[in-house]
Amino acid sequence: ACERFFTMYGVVAEHLELRQVKPLLQHMLQEMIHASLEQYHYSAGDLKEAAWRNTAFLCVAARLLNPNAPTPFIVSGIVRQELDLIQAGAGEEPSPLFSLDAPENPCAGAPAFGCIDYSLFRSDPFIRFHPSRKELHQSLLWLSAGALPLRQKLPFLQAALLTDCVKRAQVKQDDRQVPAWRIWLKILRFYKFFYRLEPTVDFVQVDRLLRESLPESFDENFFLNPAKLQDLERVQPGFS
Repeated sequence: ACERFFTMYGVVAEHLELRQVKPLLQHMLQEMIHASLEQYHYSAGDLKEAAWRNTAFLCVAARLLNPNAPTPFIVSGIVRQELDLIQAGAGEEPSPLFSLDAPENPCAGAPAFGCIDYSLFRSDPFIRFHPSRKELHQSLLWLSAGALPLRQKLPFLQAALLTDCVKRAQVKQDDRQVPAWRIWLKILRFYKFFYRLEPTVDFVQVDRLLRESLPESFDENFFLNPAKLQDLERVQPGFS
């Protein structure tokens, strides 16, 4: 009976993933990449760097989900580096993207932020036993690697910009437009057990911090106003 139950569960889960979750996540990532590129073009300095990193991060997830997804030229090099490491799946390696600010090898000793175990992209049981769902699960594994340490300057700026992206993006579901953050929260709730897709501080908390700290109300148009962008520098928690 248990074996029959899990077989039926697997069939239903695969149907939901391929027919609903994967298309929704694909659309959400496309919209967030578009929003991230807008931030990149409107900003300067550290904010521009943070937007560039976010664009690369989202593009890796999009390419894992759909190998033919377009990649903006400005991030194509680092996206290719990450995809090559994921394809090789050799084990713990410094991430070309997440270790950009690391003063030393983040994989030396206890793994630190910037160190990714790329073997998980090959050994994860969902990927080994359900090849038809490989693209979705590799994309989710990559997104789970993006828990940013918010007491560091650039990761905090990345979290703030990603918060804006997920608030502005709209995803089409059942012939209606749905805010991307609602889709993402549903994905979080369903997959957090498998992929730890629940960082210590999520975008809802980052949004609350920004709303309480900025001189003007933080809304989805904040990061498209160059005159307001510098206000973000005064919000950063835990560093000067």
